[in-house]
Amino acid sequence: MKVVADFCLIPLGVGNSLTKYVAVVQRILANAAEQKKISYLMHSCGTNIEGEWDEVMGVIKNCHEKMHNEHGAPRVHTTVRIGTRTDKSSSIAEKVASVQAELKKHEG
Repeated sequence: MKVVADFCLIPLGVGNSLTKYVAVVQRILANAAEQKKISYLMHSCGTNIEGEWDEVMGVIKNCHEKMHNEHGAPRVHTTVRIGTRTDKSSSIAEKVASVQAELKKHEG
């Protein structure tokens, strides 16, 4: 099943600055995207990911494992919002373009 997810991963117990941890997550996502498993788009409060359900969940799991095992985070908190559709498929870019087109209709 195709899924579009928005997730925000926060390692706890690692200090105040999270930039290097965000970079770790982005590297994991870039690697998965290079393997054509997912596509993704980082934003200021998290990341949108699209792909097959198991691939998306696997990437999020991989992020958790890296935070614990390689980056010393004793706790990791993640919020995930997931959307699926059965009537049609649409990518992150298509969803954004749809809203932008609607906004242009009413410019004036």
